[in-house]
Amino acid sequence: MGRSLNLTGALPLTAVERPQRNVVELLEKSLVRLPGMSAEQLAGLRAYSAQASQDSGRLRDMDGIKKPDFDDVWTLHRDAETEGPTCRSVSELQRRLSLDWNRNPGMKALVDVLTREGLATPENLSHLERIYRSHGADVAEKVAQTLADYAGHYRDGLGDEQKQLIADALHDLAVPSDINQRNVGSCAATAAQMKLAIEKPTEYVRILTDLAKGENTKLLNGDTLRPNTTWRGDKDDRRSLSCKIMQNAFMEYAGGSYNSKTDKDEGLSRGEQEDLLEGLFGDSDYNNETTGLFTDKDDLYSYVEDDLARGRAVVVSFPHHAVTVVGIDKRSTPHKVIIDSWGAQYSMSVEEFKKYLQAVRDLDDSGWDDRKTPDGQLTIVGDH
Repeated sequence: MGRSLNLTGALPLTAVERPQRNVVELLEKSLVRLPGMSAEQLAGLRAYSAQASQDSGRLRDMDGIKKPDFDDVWTLHRDAETEGPTCRSVSELQRRLSLDWNRNPGMKALVDVLTREGLATPENLSHLERIYRSHGADVAEKVAQTLADYAGHYRDGLGDEQKQLIADALHDLAVPSDINQRNVGSCAATAAQMKLAIEKPTEYVRILTDLAKGENTKLLNGDTLRPNTTWRGDKDDRRSLSCKIMQNAFMEYAGGSYNSKTDKDEGLSRGEQEDLLEGLFGDSDYNNETTGLFTDKDDLYSYVEDDLARGRAVVVSFPHHAVTVVGIDKRSTPHKVIIDSWGAQYSMSVEEFKKYLQAVRDLDDSGWDDRKTPDGQLTIVGDH
């Protein structure tokens, strides 16, 4: 994050990606060697060390143990699934997107699958159109080809589960705000799932289809992600098929052994969430920022705004809950933060957001992480 930290009587230090952890190490190993320090100063700094240890320990706090309701502090911003279809037929899809099947073989292959399997519904076609418009022709072509290849894996035809998987994949990429944990304490995995759908749709659909086939898949950091099918046979699990597949695999990868039948109220620690993001996005520069000696809530908010200004969604922690921040609305006063959680988009004032903000999983860019979103505008990623 590029901060310069000054301790009275100590040489300047440069903050690195886990400031509390490194400050604790410094205080434990180096304070006794600082010149000219009185016993009173040393005692004071040891007190700071104890506080830093406590602050660093917050990174081990669990998100997902409880399922809190934040309806008293946020309001519904948008529920995309209440909006009607934009496209009702294959011919309308082709016309609206000016598709040339010769130049869009992946789209053609998927449309053929949808038509053959009775999946060419207004909802699915509208989701495919939204993916094309949101991510561009190249991404839509790759997504469509991956789904067509997934269908081709089942040479005897698609069963109900395979058909549902294709519909869920289109839904998730078109309306990531509607990705939902339902009655399972997998909020941290859900938040990461939303972020992946928003930022890396081709990776999302590759991982999803591999897992759905019962196959291990490689993450961008080289790790192996394995299917976790403990959701099967659980009639009480109200998540969509894609959410069961993705969230269970994410929970096991980041947190170890996981059974969604018996561990419904188990979550991921904030350090485990950082590990999950680094695996999914292949970037080791994710930070897990929490309030402490050198970081207050204004700092945490600035990290959120910096990532949004760079076009990235941000996974943050509220008390016992992880959410995905997707936007900042500066068109009116007070400014508002836009959040994806529980299958919809919500908004809350910046000041209310700061009150509940406990930790941020942000990406440490080169230089200062202090970009701002434009005044007078809505800055938002994902569906809107």
